Amino acid sequence: MKKLFVLILGLSLLAPMAAIASPVPAQVAATTTSDVDNLLSQLDKVVSEYVSLSDKTKAGDMEAAVRMASVSVKMGELVEKLDALKEKMTMAQLTRYAEIVAKLTASVK
Repeated sequence: MKKLFVLILGLSLLAPMAAIASPVPAQVAATTTSDVDNLLSQLDKVVSEYVSLSDKTKAGDMEAAVRMASVSVKMGELVEKLDALKEKMTMAQLTRYAEIVAKLTASVK
């Protein structure tokens, strides 16, 4: 499940910005740069939590494994929101997004 999520997350990040075919919802269309930064901060925090839980799960902590499921859902929601905003992101924000994805990808190896 982790590898599939990382693959989906990575592919969504690598998709060309012009290839986003779905219309942007009105609430997303009005998003500001600081809103994107906030979403990136939330994703970074959730990814850090996921990495920590992943390490605990590898050590046999079953409570961490259960918690990982809800963290994965939250991560997916944030990725979906950020994917809808790619066209509005600055290069610095896209770079930060890529760094967060790289942190997640490194934890899966």
